[in-house]
Amino acid sequence: MRCPNCGHENREDAIFCDQCAAELGAVCPSCQTQNEPGARFCRQCRESLETASSPLAHTRTPTPAPALPASFASGRYEVRRFIGEGGMKRV
Repeated sequence: MRCPNCGHENREDAIFCDQCAAELGAVCPSCQTQNEPGARFCRQCRESLETASSPLAHTRTPTPAPALPASFASGRYEVRRFIGEGGMKRV
């Protein structure tokens, strides 16, 4: 698949360009199929690939956060409170 940003030829299953890291095409939120850049609908399941700002876009239901640990390292450290949370982890 040719990168629309820099023209580099990438593997067919690549999601990002090997040279410039540009996204090569939308990934379907339903079936995870890699689609061509600019595609509006998935080539596999016909789901809309519109962005979240589109009124037709579907948003996924967030998964609940896992239970918070009371301690870790075999009880060696105790969790008293959390000081922050990001998109992937809690501190």
